[in-house]
Amino acid sequence: MQKFVQGVSTFHERGAQEVKPLLAHLAKYGQRPQAFLITCADSRIMPEELTQADPGDLFVVRNIGNLVPHVDSARAGTDTSVAAAIDFTLITLNVKDIVVMGHSGCGAMEALLAGESPSGHVNRWLRHAKPAMARYREGYLQKADLNEVDRLSQTNVLASLENLATYDAVIERLDRGELNLHAWWFDVANAQVLAYSAAVDGFVLLDEAYEAADGSRTSA
Repeated sequence: MQKFVQGVSTFHERGAQEVKPLLAHLAKYGQRPQAFLITCADSRIMPEELTQADPGDLFVVRNIGNLVPHVDSARAGTDTSVAAAIDFTLITLNVKDIVVMGHSGCGAMEALLAGESPSGHVNRWLRHAKPAMARYREGYLQKADLNEVDRLSQTNVLASLENLATYDAVIERLDRGELNLHAWWFDVANAQVLAYSAAVDGFVLLDEAYEAADGSRTSA
């Protein structure tokens, strides 16, 4: 912990002065994030660093495997955390873009492929990735030059996007053309962010995907 205690001390001494005016503005007027990012809790993922976002730019939800449960789970009264974030960002914050971002070497995907995890809680959570496993077994994204874990990880991003489109608040805004859904994937070893491109039916460097089709998706 000493590293982090020292880091906070350094922030108080120097870094805080750089962002204090912006934080004071946000404290007074509230947040108005430009995008909602759902990504993995993996400690190697750095949302603000990857996007060069300022405080207040991103509303971020992180969980094991960057999963979005199907709306039926929320309606049943279980796993409502992601559902609550969806409603809050769309209804209260009026966010126009939602990004689901997976990553290479994902431990959750490794556990899925192995058929087990060291924790019962993790096993119960990973049941929300069953649609991704089904698509993986069907050969989804099979043309991608990836190992099995990473192919499942990319498939899981698209499956989570499909689950996003089961929520009423998402459906309404998609129908009105007021929302874009984005599928991203972080290659940890190469420090590169990829995005799904419908043109090639696969993930390519983010700049290429957005040049080809504005980088937005309304379904997976």
